[in-house]
Parts: sequence; structure tokens; C-alpha cells
Amino acid sequence: MIMLKPILDFLKQFFNSFIQDCIDDIYWYGVFIFTALLCGVVAANKDDINITGKLILGIFIIIFVIAFRFKDKG
Repeated sequence: MIMLKPILDFLKQFFNSFIQDCIDDIYWYGVFIFTALLCGVVAANKDDINITGKLILGIFIIIFVIAFRFKDKG
């Protein structure tokens, strides 16, 4: 039984790390999907391609900066 303790500790740490990575991936995918939907709404309602491109770039930058800033650095 003493021999199994290091193996169980390793597996526990591995699965905790794996779950945290999955949660982080879900967070960033959610941020990207939200940003894409918001940009789609802007693009659907604007006719000028130059203004639309600048608005979409601005939305991407602002949302990703906010998402990165408020993400728990855990």
C-alpha cells in the first residue's frame, strides 16, 4: 500500500491539472464565440466595409483584453 501512495498522488495532481486546462479552454472558446457573435451583429448592420473592419478589430481587441485581464491567474 505504501508503494501506491506516490502513484495516487501523481494521478490526483494530473487529473486536477487536466480538469483546470479543460475549464480554461471552455472559458477562452466562450470568449471567442461571444466575440464572433457580437462582430457578426455589427457586420450585419453596417454597409461600409472599411468602418466595419475597424469596428470588428476594435471589438476583438477590447473583449480579449477585458477577458485576459479578468481571467483568474490561479
